[in-house]
Amino acid sequence: MTKMITINTLAVVAMIAVNKANASYVRRLTDDDSESLDFDSSGDDSASFLEELFTSEAGDTVSKFGQCGGIGYVGNSQCAQGYVCVLSNPWYAQCLPKGSQTSVQTKKHRHRSKLHTADADLLVDDLTADVEVIPAWEQCGGKGVDFDFTKDDLDDNETPKKPCEEGYSCEIINEWYYQCKPLDNPSGVHLWDQCGGEDYTGPEECTAGSVCKFFNSWYSQCVPKEQEFSDLSSIARIFCETSLLLDEDKTFEYRWAAIAEKCVATDLADIPSSYIAPGGNFWVATIDSASNHSDDEVVGMVALQRVSETEGEVKRVSVDTNHHRKGIGRKLMNQVESWAVANAIKTLSLSTGVKSKKSIAFYVSLGYELQPCSAYPTLFKDPPYFELCTLIKKF
Repeated sequence: MTKMITINTLAVVAMIAVNKANASYVRRLTDDDSESLDFDSSGDDSASFLEELFTSEAGDTVSKFGQCGGIGYVGNSQCAQGYVCVLSNPWYAQCLPKGSQTSVQTKKHRHRSKLHTADADLLVDDLTADVEVIPAWEQCGGKGVDFDFTKDDLDDNETPKKPCEEGYSCEIINEWYYQCKPLDNPSGVHLWDQCGGEDYTGPEECTAGSVCKFFNSWYSQCVPKEQEFSDLSSIARIFCETSLLLDEDKTFEYRWAAIAEKCVATDLADIPSSYIAPGGNFWVATIDSASNHSDDEVVGMVALQRVSETEGEVKRVSVDTNHHRKGIGRKLMNQVESWAVANAIKTLSLSTGVKSKKSIAFYVSLGYELQPCSAYPTLFKDPPYFELCTLIKKF
C-alpha cells in the first residue's frame, strides 16, 4: 500500500494533507482535536494561518517586516504605511505588505451547553442561537479590532471581547491585542501549548507524556516526549546526506560535508529564528511510520528565506535518499511556491552545485531559469567546481 506523503510546517501550528485535492488546515494539537479546528483552504495553499490583526492609532510605527505582536509582545502594533500586522504563529506577528494576509477565520458553532470561559460575562446562555467563537490562540479583542461585537460582548468597564472555544479564555496581552489562551490547568500545560519564554508567566509543567521544549528565548512548547528531538535529528541527517550528492566527483566530498555541518549548527539549529521570524517559512514532508507506535517519518524538507518584500530564496531542499523518485521534492516545491504567492512574493531564487546536473534539470522542469553560473562567486577558491549556479522563477 502506498504511504501518504504529508507536508508540515515544522513544530508550529499547521499540517496539510497533500494527497487530497482540497486539503484543509488543521492545528497541530492532537488527532482528537483536528476535526473541530479545520479551516477552509479554498483559494489559499499556504501552510500557515495568517490573519490581519488590527490597525492601531499609535503615533510610532513598526518598521517593514518588524515584529508587531505575538505571545508576550508588549510593543507597538501599528505598521508602516502599506503594511499590516499579520499573525505568523502564536508567538510572532509581523508587519507584512498588504494583501499577504488572510482574514480572521472564525466559526459559527451551535451550542447545546454553556461555553466555558474564565469570564462570567462571556458565558453563552442561549442554547439555540449561533455564536461567533474565536479559535484557540487567535485574537479575540483589543483597541482598533474590526469585530462585529454584539451587546453580549460589551461591558461598560472594558474593551469588548469575543468568546473563545471551550478550554480557552480571552486574555489581555496588551491594550491592542487580546488572545484566546488556555484556561488554567492544575494538572499541567496542555500538549502543544506554551510552557515558557520571555515574559511568560504561566505554568511550566507539561501534562503526562509531554515535555517543555525550548524553541527560542521567547517561546517554549509542550511536545510529546518521544518527539522532542526526532524531527531536528532527521532534518540534520537528511540535509547532510543530500549535500554529499551535489557533486558526482567524491574527491572533495569532505568540503560539502563541512558546509552541511555548518548549516546544521547554525540556521537548522534554530529554524524559528532563522526562517519563520524574518518572514519566511519551513516545511517537512512526512510519511506514515512503518511502526504503529512511532511518529510519522520525516523524509524531506524545504525552507523559504525572505530576501525583500517581493523576493524569497528557496533553501535546504532535501529528500531522504531512501525516498527519491516518489514525487516528494516536487510536492515540497509546490508548497513553498504556493505559500510565496499567497504572501506577495513575486520572485524566487535558489542555488545548487554547478555539477549537480540532476538538481538543475529538476528545477528547470519546474519553470526556474538557469542564470550564468560564472557570474556568481565560488564557495571555495580551490577547487573551482564548488561554484554555485543560481536559478530564478517569477510569478
